Amino acid sequence: MSNALNPRIGSIRASGRTLWSSYQSPRPGSRTDATSFRPEHESPLAGLAVPSWADAERRLRDLLDLSPGWDSYGGRPPNPELVAYAAAQLSGLKTLHLPPPTIVPSGDGQILATWRGLGIEVELWFEAPYSETVVIDDEKSPDDSFAGADPLLSATTRALRRIGTGM
Repeated sequence: MSNALNPRIGSIRASGRTLWSSYQSPRPGSRTDATSFRPEHESPLAGLAVPSWADAERRLRDLLDLSPGWDSYGGRPPNPELVAYAAAQLSGLKTLHLPPPTIVPSGDGQILATWRGLGIEVELWFEAPYSETVVIDDEKSPDDSFAGADPLLSATTRALRRIGTGM
């Protein structure tokens, strides 16, 4: 997987800058207003790095504030059950002392948790409660790349441990 834009994520323009944020709200000045995020740099999700698990949890809660059409392309907000399921799954990863994800909704109501580091990219797509797909791209060890269902999150956990420990 390259830094090419995943087709499920759309761009958002504000103040003449392209922003890659899932937290745009049609309500100017709200805590989810797209203008509060940094502009894109080398990758579609650049500038959205989450420095802590608390920030990731806050961004996940902010998804509940999205309105239909939040991305100006008719985007559906994630339903509350999906947000709760994603929160529970991510809470399990947090207890393993793994790095925090960047949280991004897609226009079709799904939630993406993404991690990048050390040539490894992990995308964990929450598609519906109790249904997720993971895409792992490991540039250094292509045999460790993976795409598909990961119901116990074992492949996801292994990749995140490599990112978190630098090994």
